[in-house]
Amino acid sequence: MADHVGSVVMPGDILENITPVDGGKKIILGPGLMEDGDIIKVTKPGILRFREPGIYWLDCHQKRYVPCKGDEVVGIVTQKNVEMFRVDIGGSELASLPYLAFEGATKRNRPDVKNIKSAVCSY
Repeated sequence: MADHVGSVVMPGDILENITPVDGGKKIILGPGLMEDGDIIKVTKPGILRFREPGIYWLDCHQKRYVPCKGDEVVGIVTQKNVEMFRVDIGGSELASLPYLAFEGATKRNRPDVKNIKSAVCSY
């Protein structure tokens, strides 16, 4: 891990040889790093940083995603109302997805959406 500190890492990279410098047993992973069993995966692009006594994080210049009209987004359905779904697309507010937006749906013929958990749609 010490050889990766200060270098640019990308999402999906696997960081190996992670040990605390002072010989302790505890490692703290900050933003951009995720532990998956015995390996550490990178989740955001950025520069790997280290601080004593075993704190690793990524310096990334990524800001919050702001969806724009025409973007294709993937969202997680958080609420089901009478006329629409409320979908979390990672923006500052929840998006609305009406039942009538589904193909072949009418007011009389509602889509069967009992098991829907995520949706891909155009913003």
